[in-house]
Amino acid sequence: MMLVRVMNDTLRAQLLIHLIEQLERGDLAVLLEKGTCPRLIDRLRGMGISDLLQLASSGHPDIHFSINEDGFELGIASLDRRREESEHLIYFMQNGATASMLNESFPQMDPRVIQSYRKLIKLDRRNGRIALPDEAVRDLIHKCWHGMPEEYPDMKSLRERLILLHGFFSDYPLDVLYATVNEFKAAEAKEKRKSHGKK
Repeated sequence: MMLVRVMNDTLRAQLLIHLIEQLERGDLAVLLEKGTCPRLIDRLRGMGISDLLQLASSGHPDIHFSINEDGFELGIASLDRRREESEHLIYFMQNGATASMLNESFPQMDPRVIQSYRKLIKLDRRNGRIALPDEAVRDLIHKCWHGMPEEYPDMKSLRERLILLHGFFSDYPLDVLYATVNEFKAAEAKEKRKSHGKK
């Protein structure tokens, strides 16, 4: 637990006011359980703003606040993840990802946030069927893609793998690379639809 002493008079006053607000909300039992003196609580509740400001600027009482270090690290990690997710989203949009790719690669992101980014980053949308690279290039893409789990075991998310793949084949937009690594799945799905249609 990290303990921080409050030196700023304005912040000291705000914390005292916050304490009074907690008391007014009925949090008295919690404070008493933590060893707070009832007489001091009554005196604090009876103070006006002027008295509180003078008390805060007097240097007494000594006011500290604590920070849970595990929670602090968790919050920073969460902030880093959100920042990385936003950076990846922008990268995807700037490098030819389709709307369906965005939804699949960013399942935890609010679709409204994705739509807002799409409006901010004005992109030229290509229409029509995606043209795959020639067979030799496709073979290289498949080899690279299927070798990633062994070469980069820590890289587990779809978007991380696609960004890495794009780094190796930067001449091709992400939608082309995505269509290439999924070309056999698309063919299998097409065959299944045909077989169901014959029944």
